[in-house]
Amino acid sequence: MALCGRIAADLGAEVVCVTGDGAEDNRLGSAFLTAGKAVHVGTLSDIEAEISAADALITCGGEIEYPPGPAHVAISLLPEGVDPRQASAFTLMASAGLLDIVGDPGREPLRLAGSQLDYAAGLSAYTAMAALLAGGRGGRARVSLLDVATWLNWKSLVVAHEGDIPPSRKGRDSEWQVLRCRDGWVAFVYRAADWEAVKKLIGNPLLDVPELNIRANRKRQGALIADLAEERFLSMTRAEIIAFARAHRIPMGPVLSPAEIIECPQYLERRVFHTIDGADGPVKVPRVPVSWGDRVFMPGPVPAP
Repeated sequence: MALCGRIAADLGAEVVCVTGDGAEDNRLGSAFLTAGKAVHVGTLSDIEAEISAADALITCGGEIEYPPGPAHVAISLLPEGVDPRQASAFTLMASAGLLDIVGDPGREPLRLAGSQLDYAAGLSAYTAMAALLAGGRGGRARVSLLDVATWLNWKSLVVAHEGDIPPSRKGRDSEWQVLRCRDGWVAFVYRAADWEAVKKLIGNPLLDVPELNIRANRKRQGALIADLAEERFLSMTRAEIIAFARAHRIPMGPVLSPAEIIECPQYLERRVFHTIDGADGPVKVPRVPVSWGDRVFMPGPVPAP
């Protein structure tokens, strides 16, 4: 829900965030999500007149009657009509199969980093709100995190619908890997047409057998290829590996730290990050990834605590 309002605020809307108290455990996360908003500590009933005059209302959970008038997007964990049960973003990602497409089959499912499902639901809520507003004032839409998680995993559903076996976590046997190198990690990703260049990069004669020229055979030998690639990468830096990949148009990339992402030349050129004043001093936050010609939309200030 918070990301929906953040997008709207960055694009010029006047957004009021209603919170039950002023506490916030994640100060940096709060700075990112509240940038450009006004904060009202209290309840929605305190500002009924403002809600009635608003263009849109975004709510999270609960079956509450709200003043008629604004477009209303209700966000919930489960779809409308589903019997209530204990759930979280983590368990909903498991229910939708998202946790079965990454990781090692011999280990417990891994929680995906960050708040990926929450943010995807926020983008879905913004899309629903924009559609309601484009159709005229008023209307209602529902967004559930379970529906969003299922949509994120749409490829598995399509594969199953066609009668094939959906992709599942293969661990070291996966065709694409994140592998260690001398100064960090790289994403080892390549297309079928890249195989000759990949063999040149790895430089191990074990990969020269004719059987591995067939992709189906390479997929069955994923662990061997990953082991040989990592053995080679441990003697190379990220920069050396990516320089080779770029020269041969292999779609590999380095794993970057947050600090490295902020200083990435591509992001600097596109003005992705901006410094705003947070409760504990200046903080860098990303802008909405939208441009209008040469214009980008800057994040607004963080409201005072």
